[in-house]
Amino acid sequence: MKILFYAWTIYDERLDEMPIKPNGGSIAIKNICEHVGRKCEVYLFLGRNKMHYKKLGNINIVDTFHFQDYIDRELDQNECRLRTMLNAFEGIVNEIRPDIINFHGGGELTRRCLMKCIQMNWTYTFTDHLYIGLEKKVPGYDLSVEWEKQVLKMPGIKITTVSSDMKKNILRDYPEIKENDVKVILNGTDFVYEKCDCDLKEQYHLEGKKILLCVGSILERKNQIQLVNAFRKLKEEVRRNLAVIFCGNDKMEGALQTEIKKYHLEKSMIYAGVVPNSDIKKYYSIADGYILPSIVEGLSLTMLEAMVFGLPLIMFHDLEGASDLADEQVVQFIYGKTDQDMADAITQWSDKIWNHEYIRKFANYFTMERVAEDYLEYYKGLQ
Repeated sequence: MKILFYAWTIYDERLDEMPIKPNGGSIAIKNICEHVGRKCEVYLFLGRNKMHYKKLGNINIVDTFHFQDYIDRELDQNECRLRTMLNAFEGIVNEIRPDIINFHGGGELTRRCLMKCIQMNWTYTFTDHLYIGLEKKVPGYDLSVEWEKQVLKMPGIKITTVSSDMKKNILRDYPEIKENDVKVILNGTDFVYEKCDCDLKEQYHLEGKKILLCVGSILERKNQIQLVNAFRKLKEEVRRNLAVIFCGNDKMEGALQTEIKKYHLEKSMIYAGVVPNSDIKKYYSIADGYILPSIVEGLSLTMLEAMVFGLPLIMFHDLEGASDLADEQVVQFIYGKTDQDMADAITQWSDKIWNHEYIRKFANYFTMERVAEDYLEYYKGLQ
């Protein structure tokens, strides 16, 4: 079987032509391509910019440099670029003739390439890694919701989602979509448990404290500032013995750090910045739990990584990946949306004795080997 993956970008340290900071989506897409590529012939079209052919593990990144730029002086630069890459996409499909085209991620170029597949009757599917939907109001995501409307109203759209509640929410918002046209393929991780000796506790002066880890880009959607407010609601004996470490790219221009300083919480709430992949296991090694305060999320890779390390999770009970992880020996759910609701869940997590070995075994389902098999089985059904 020959698969052409489409993505705006991926994260890989070997990909010098496309330097980006790592995030869950760019890592997840690369992992899917790589592990499916271990079982069949995989090509990857990257939309962010033209690429020379490159073999990246089991992924063949296609050459788009040999396609001419679209030039029209009456059109702006972005429109010309979109037309250039759409022509390149069509050319690559005709060159490779894949059995399946699998789109990952959004954007205008994705929409146009999807329409091309429908127009040309090419076999395709669209994998949704983050669904905002019509009910939740997430700051800064109005354009994403408009994009979802355009794509999900395409006739006969074929979709895979990375969590069960994403499928449920899509079918709720777009009842015209047939249930059989939406397939759930749960995310996985290639993360391997490896306890690391390090001096992070000494470095941050956290000896004797329980540590909650919060990993992910600092965004309004990921809602880290509410965690600061919830920390202030904790009873003194819980707060005194707890520390939170935030890891991730700051996309809020220091708003989180400002909030922490405002309430003089610098000794208990620490922003560690962007942590290289080579060091992240050190943070999982010193942590006692993992908290995901996001308003909307797919099935976060960082949650899966935390479970590989046996860390119990704290998350909102209605988050898109919640039902797929609903085991009281793995997750402490936050019921309600207030700061106090989050503080109560943190207290319950702190008071409970967790079986870390049980959580590591629970994580065994979320492997990339299983993910690749699920995609291949799904592709067979599309042919």
